Amino acid sequence: FSSFTIYRLPQVVGQSANPKTLTNFIKDKISKNELLSIYKGAQRNLIDVSDVAQVIDYANTNDLFINQVVNLVAPQNYDVLEIVRVFESIMQVMAHTEYLDNIVEDAFPVLLSSEMRDAYKQLKLNFDDSYLEKMIEKYYGVINQ
Repeated sequence: FSSFTIYRLPQVVGQSANPKTLTNFIKDKISKNELLSIYKGAQRNLIDVSDVAQVIDYANTNDLFINQVVNLVAPQNYDVLEIVRVFESIMQVMAHTEYLDNIVEDAFPVLLSSEMRDAYKQLKLNFDDSYLEKMIEKYYGVINQ
């Protein structure tokens, strides 16, 4: 290849039949009232697949990130418990959870280049306090329980 871009992605949320994605896994555990074990302190970074597509299209159109490895992530991580709570709210069902005392500090710091932040700004991507809830609602709002 004469040029390349490698995008490092977090948990991408979108329509998928794959039961092994984080969001499908959580939704399925809640739907089936199965035990969901959560480590204290566990965090994940989630981003909407449509935001990923917009950023990549914008980057390709504007010749950004040529011959680079870049992080295409949301500007913040979410506690796994917070993700579960959003599902509970949308599904109107309480999850059957257990909290494991092993405190996990596995979240990677969010590393966004200024160029990526500029792309987000140009695209008017809104990673506000309601981003997680809006994203989960978008893909899981009508759930057959």
